[in-house]
Amino acid sequence: MIMPVRNTVLDIINLGVALPAGADRPFAVRNISFHVDTGEIVCLLGESGSGKSIIAQTVMGLLPKSIRATEGEVRLLGEDVLRYAPDQLRAVRGVRMSMIFQEPMTALNPVMTCGEQVDEMLTQHTALDAGARRKRILEVFADVKLPEPERIYASYPHQLSGGQRQRIMIAMALILEPALLIADEPTTALDVTTQAEILRLIRQLQREHQTGVLFITHDMGVVAEIADRVVVLQLCCNRRSSRTPRCCSTRCRASIRRRAWWRPSRSRRRYSPCASSRRPTWDATGSGASAKSLRRSMST
Repeated sequence: MIMPVRNTVLDIINLGVALPAGADRPFAVRNISFHVDTGEIVCLLGESGSGKSIIAQTVMGLLPKSIRATEGEVRLLGEDVLRYAPDQLRAVRGVRMSMIFQEPMTALNPVMTCGEQVDEMLTQHTALDAGARRKRILEVFADVKLPEPERIYASYPHQLSGGQRQRIMIAMALILEPALLIADEPTTALDVTTQAEILRLIRQLQREHQTGVLFITHDMGVVAEIADRVVVLQLCCNRRSSRTPRCCSTRCRASIRRRAWWRPSRSRRRYSPCASSRRPTWDATGSGASAKSLRRSMST
């Protein structure tokens, strides 16, 4: 039997990130392994403190100096970014990998217009002239469904709604069509209606550009709506029973899988199934287990 070729964008192998001396545990995450392929959305699911954002910051090279990756590899398009010098990291950010942050109001510069901030990305990484850059920015603003792109271009972040600011962040992240997009809980600060619009937008743009997406969340409903595969972190480094962290045990996978397809109805005593008909594949290690083997593991 001929196995299909896997076009891997991101491959994390036995990653360990050490915390500074005096922290509550020696590692933020350890022995973490999973992959993200071209054209798929992998949700990194876990409660607060499980190390989701630490993994994202490690991939992007944004860890503070007191925290460092001491084990494993982070391969972006086959190259280990942990070995990159700072200049190399700046060269690939935006071009090969981009990130949407959780709170756009803190990620955007309050004293620059939205157009200027996106233009800064193009100035840094392309040779386009000013007119071509402006045209490209207005096109991307239209792609992310921003109303009146000309007005948005000249607006400051505080003059826009929360959903519009997050669309600016999405436009900035995707304008250079990177191979990998990391979304760090981009819908947490939004209302339910705007959250659904942003999720649909990310899915639509991901399909159009065949971008690999690592979507970080703790929301089961978001996972049910958007995920192709799921990697679960369960306070890995806080488990003292084992030196090797257990990223989603069989019992944990089964428990989360049972809950993920049910949402509370208006009556607190009753539950109704999710509207989404797509069921993501649950995967703890990125091993690509078959649906049959996953179902068998869930039943144990």
